Amino acid sequence: MINENIHRLSLKEVLDKVAAAVGREEKAKVLKHYDTKHLRYFLKGAFDDSIEWLVPKGVPPYKPNNPRECEPTRNHVTSRFKYFVKGGPPVKETKREVMFIRMLEAVDPEDAKLLCLCKDKELVGKFKGLTKKLVSETFAGLIKD
Repeated sequence: MINENIHRLSLKEVLDKVAAAVGREEKAKVLKHYDTKHLRYFLKGAFDDSIEWLVPKGVPPYKPNNPRECEPTRNHVTSRFKYFVKGGPPVKETKREVMFIRMLEAVDPEDAKLLCLCKDKELVGKFKGLTKKLVSETFAGLIKD
């Protein structure tokens, strides 16, 4: 685990490692080990109730990318979240939806599914032990109460 490049892993791979860890402390260690800006943006978007997504609920019509040709979800992807949430830069609704679809088509198909779960606030229960409480305790101040 120490020699791997944490920025090369997909969100799904990181969350699978969290789910595989035994016990709350181990899960927190895994999250801290893979702590990146994009992981924090993702977890905040999924668990912070103060974040209101402006993209319609559900999975939009998009063409999943070939896993060999896609990029993992990184900072340049999650930094676009500001266009999809309330309080972000003003964007017309249709343009926002097209931007979200293009983002889904650019990333790993498994990460695209996770991004949809994130915006719909439906990540709870998808990965064993990954909870709002765990994320709040691991990354103090990330999620507003």
